Amino acid sequence: MIDARIDLVSPAGVVEGWARYENRFESVELQLWVDDKQVGAATASAFRRDLLAAGIGHGHYAYRCKISLDQASHGVLELREAGGEVVLASYTIEPGSLTPNRRIKRGTIESLLVAPARWSMSDVEAHPEALDLETNLMELGPKRYIAMVYRFLLGRWPGAHEYDFYLPNLRRDLISATDIFRTVFNSAERKNNGLEPMSPFDPGYPLRGRREQLHSPGPAEFDLQDPDPLVISTAILESEPTNLPSPAMLFEDS
Repeated sequence: MIDARIDLVSPAGVVEGWARYENRFESVELQLWVDDKQVGAATASAFRRDLLAAGIGHGHYAYRCKISLDQASHGVLELREAGGEVVLASYTIEPGSLTPNRRIKRGTIESLLVAPARWSMSDVEAHPEALDLETNLMELGPKRYIAMVYRFLLGRWPGAHEYDFYLPNLRRDLISATDIFRTVFNSAERKNNGLEPMSPFDPGYPLRGRREQLHSPGPAEFDLQDPDPLVISTAILESEPTNLPSPAMLFEDS
């Protein structure tokens, strides 16, 4: 199933909206049709902060497309999945509403030059629910989940001492998936590294949830066949171990 909208059709023929799969972690390829003629195509993968704030996943579902005015001067504009025939959304273009020779105002030109929005760590902090952390923990298993949180927030894999700290507390239900995420997020290392979150549709995005979509599991001690071993090797330690909080501190407000 695909949830999709056409939010705007400008006089110049620019179509904006959003679309997402309900049960698939990938962007939607779209086509726009008028009177059974394809007049445009787009990929719904751009970030919109209003979608994130509205609870529509991680917000990376927006599209923007310039349609061919020669073939779409009026009629019913239909949004379809590429290669499909089901109409996901429609918009009635009234005769004369599209004006290809309309003079563009200066303010409009300046607005077109503004870089598209990108999500930031502030967005992640404000809407951690968009990452579906508990589902990631359930599908990945404890050790792999910890690895992906470190990869997403710190750009590195955890050291063995960090696994040794989090795994026992996680197995005893002393901490949750969100507690681990919040602790790493609030760490001095994360605050100082200046790393911004990658797009959820980037091939290297680590918090997809499904194991078959994940790439490299990390360093050699991370066992693909056993993502949640009972014994974690402490032989591989980083030269400067991170100062880890006590389990009780995980629940204190930062």
